[in-house]
Amino acid sequence: GDELNVDVPTFNITQIKSKVTSIELAFEGLQQPDMNFDLWFLQLLNLSDGFVLVDYILRAYVSIRLLMKYWFATSLAMPTIDLRANKETNNPFRMHPARAAVAFVTSSMGGFIIFLVSS
Repeated sequence: GDELNVDVPTFNITQIKSKVTSIELAFEGLQQPDMNFDLWFLQLLNLSDGFVLVDYILRAYVSIRLLMKYWFATSLAMPTIDLRANKETNNPFRMHPARAAVAFVTSSMGGFIIFLVSS
């Protein structure tokens, strides 16, 4: 009867011919590689471990070099300098005008002058 025929014809890719150029395309079959990929991967792990070891050695060298460079620099006297942007200024001509006015009004001399002028 009514059975479905699922027989697929065999297809050999090495016998394909190009219809345009009439050149036979022959493909090389797959071959087993000569190299053992497990050993190759382990060699890459050893290489990465070597890179990590070289990195540690380089970091230790740089750290020791910086330590030796600045070890005796701590005994040097540093000049006293104030690098703050909002440091106290006592000169009224260098103050902001609003701050100079507040400093004048709240000072004892400024309060006395205001008292004399107002009375």
